[in-house]
Amino acid sequence: MFVEIMKQGEVLVGDRRKADARRLRQAGFTLVELLAVVVILGIIAAIIVRGIHRQAFERSDRA
Repeated sequence: MFVEIMKQGEVLVGDRRKADARRLRQAGFTLVELLAVVVILGIIAAIIVRGIHRQAFERSDRA
C-alpha cells in the first residue's frame, strides 16, 4: 500500500540505487582472478630471467 502512495519516480530511484550497488559489487576483480594474473606474470618473468642469465653465462664462457 505504501508503494501505491509513493510516486512512480521515487520507486524508480530506489530501483536505480539497488542496480548501482549491484554494479559496484561486480565492477572489481575477484581475488582468484588477481592471483591467476600474478602467477602467470611470475611464470613469464621466470622464463625471461632464465634466458637472460643463460645468455650472460654463455657470453662469459666465450670471453
